[in-house]
Amino acid sequence: MKTFKEYLLLESGIRIPKRSKAARVFFHNDLDGLFSAILIVNQLERQGISKDKIDLRKIDYKDIE
Repeated sequence: MKTFKEYLLLESGIRIPKRSKAARVFFHNDLDGLFSAILIVNQLERQGISKDKIDLRKIDYKDIE
């Protein structure tokens, strides 16, 4: 049985297909972007994706315009 904290993390976090083996995370190269990427990677790990299967991609604001 899941604890309340585990339940909240799964219900309020990222939803990925159950059989997912890898993920790609895009983030901005600023403080909030880096912090968000760290949180996303931690959540993906909790959902069963290992760090070596998570591809991180930096996006610069200048590339968007």
